Amino acid sequence: MNRDATAAFINGDLQLAKSVIARDNESNRLYFLLVRILRTILQAPSLSEKLGITPIDCLDYRLAASLIESIGDACVQIATKT
Repeated sequence: MNRDATAAFINGDLQLAKSVIARDNESNRLYFLLVRILRTILQAPSLSEKLGITPIDCLDYRLAASLIESIGDACVQIATKT
């Protein structure tokens, strides 16, 4: 997304910019799905144990997902300036 957003901006490619925005929508959906899964794991210790994911792991995954989602948002900002 980052490369495409930059390329769309530099080349004035509106189709590529629209593609970046559409992918960000999917990225947002995946982020919220992951958050729901992590919350479920935290609320169900047996599931946490079965999957081998500790509460600290959940925090780390949530942070990583949040940062990736923020990068997607930044790509959209670049793409919308095309």
